[in-house]
Amino acid sequence: MGVWDVTVADDHSYCTSGFLNHNSNPNLQNIPSDNKVRGLFIAAPGDRIVVADYGQIELRVMAMFSKDPNLSNIFIDGTQDLHTATACLVLGREYGDVDGDERKLYGKMPNFLMGYGGTASLLSDKIGIPIDQAQEVVDGYKAAYSRLFEWKAEVVTRAHHRGYVETYGGRRRRLEKDLASLNQGDKWRAERQAVNAIVQGTASEICKAAMVRVHTALDYPACKMLVQVHDELVVSVPADESNDWLKVIETEMGNGQIMMDIPLLVEGNTALSWYDAK
Repeated sequence: MGVWDVTVADDHSYCTSGFLNHNSNPNLQNIPSDNKVRGLFIAAPGDRIVVADYGQIELRVMAMFSKDPNLSNIFIDGTQDLHTATACLVLGREYGDVDGDERKLYGKMPNFLMGYGGTASLLSDKIGIPIDQAQEVVDGYKAAYSRLFEWKAEVVTRAHHRGYVETYGGRRRRLEKDLASLNQGDKWRAERQAVNAIVQGTASEICKAAMVRVHTALDYPACKMLVQVHDELVVSVPADESNDWLKVIETEMGNGQIMMDIPLLVEGNTALSWYDAK
């Protein structure tokens, strides 16, 4: 599998034409998501791009392992917006009784930061709020998802005892050296890595298993898997069959599949360019 070969179109804009320019070999994991860049990547004539990705895959993995009742119920229910529901839990309100700013401050930003070991200081810097207000958000988030943070503490304790952590698939991340370090910075970083290795490693396993299933289901060479970027698969399919293949890809990636009591969510779209398909 090669990469897209970026060439100059007749109108002097950039387009893509094929997969064989290995000399440039760009790092597609770091391609910016804006239209100026991803809009350059377009399907070959007669084809369309399918982009399918997992919804909140890492937070779902956290729910799988921690069994936090509030976080799990949001995903199991499936009708609530995660960030809105989080903000309502933090603020102690009925679902939906928050505005857009509150959804961001008490829901979206804590979900992105606190799930991965963020602090009140980091939240304060990211949003630009006073540190005491950020601490209130953090305290409210930890109270809303108390079992999640208990599980994280248990992971760290086991990591100190064993010297490693294990993903759902049994892959191990060894951390004994840094966990035993007298340098508190190294020790704190290793404790954070202990949790992240389980969550991100398991999410990676889910996506890699999906790639195998999608590859098997595709009608090659009419359909080609182009690239995986984090929790997203990008596939080229015939334009007149694009909607049918979109459903196949979503199914093979596990949309609606129950894993450790939590349903997976896969959302896809099809368009001429990578940007528009996203």
